[in-house]
Amino acid sequence: MKKVKCKKKSRLNWLKTVFTLLIIFIAAISFRLFCLELYAIPSGSMEDTLLPGDKVLVNKLAYGPKLPASPNDIPWVNLCWYFLGGQHANPDSVYWKYHRLKGFSEIKHGDVMVFSHPLWGGRNNYFVKRCIALPGDTLQIINGMVKINAGFLDEQPTIKMVPVVYDSTHTVYPYHPNIRWSVDDYGPLVIPYKGMQISLTSEALQLYYNVIKDHEPVNADWKNEVFRNNEKTAELYTFQNNYYFMLGDNRHNSNDSRYWGFLPEEDINGKATVVLFNFLNGKFMTNRFFKRIK
Repeated sequence: MKKVKCKKKSRLNWLKTVFTLLIIFIAAISFRLFCLELYAIPSGSMEDTLLPGDKVLVNKLAYGPKLPASPNDIPWVNLCWYFLGGQHANPDSVYWKYHRLKGFSEIKHGDVMVFSHPLWGGRNNYFVKRCIALPGDTLQIINGMVKINAGFLDEQPTIKMVPVVYDSTHTVYPYHPNIRWSVDDYGPLVIPYKGMQISLTSEALQLYYNVIKDHEPVNADWKNEVFRNNEKTAELYTFQNNYYFMLGDNRHNSNDSRYWGFLPEEDINGKATVVLFNFLNGKFMTNRFFKRIK
């Protein structure tokens, strides 16, 4: 009888251990997926706010955690998915529609955000920039000074720069020959928002065709001054998503919305809140420990 009881107790303890480890495993994945995650800063596009080597804590609860689009988006589960035969699938495949849980705050002007690049490198190609313009804002850059709606931003880049004029060999978004903008003289441009309706004139399509084609859930085509939406000729278009305009603080050394356009809301991962530490070339920068990001 004692041996039977010992075996039952041993089996029960083993099951408790497995169950405890499973709970810890699920909790760790959930915490990283829905709460906080650490990102490394590789370049100087956000200097002096963020420096190369900074390890940044990103708060996903701020704007609401984004639910995974596929098993590839779930830490550790993506490895199991790979070994169980999902390796032939495109890692950027979408299995589940975009959905974001409710957050504790709304995106504000000046927030520093981590996001998946909307065009290059798939969903795991992360960028960090500052949100300059919100959906519905009118953005203009005049001699390097950023103007949102009726007023200029209070905080401009600390580095005094000679404004870059238009150069046909270094064009910017939307890459249309009739639009002679530069990184320092840009716009005016209205940032699209969900429900915004535009007349599909030639002038409007010069500004917005790329974002409709690349990010809106339609099959768009524009040829010979005729716009087709899902193969039907259209004169009006209503945007189905919200978009943001992102800039790096190091304005002349930043690959941002001036080059690749609007950031769709669904590509936002979270708000960069704190620099935990900086480790670069085998050295720690003591003045970077727990530095708040503003």
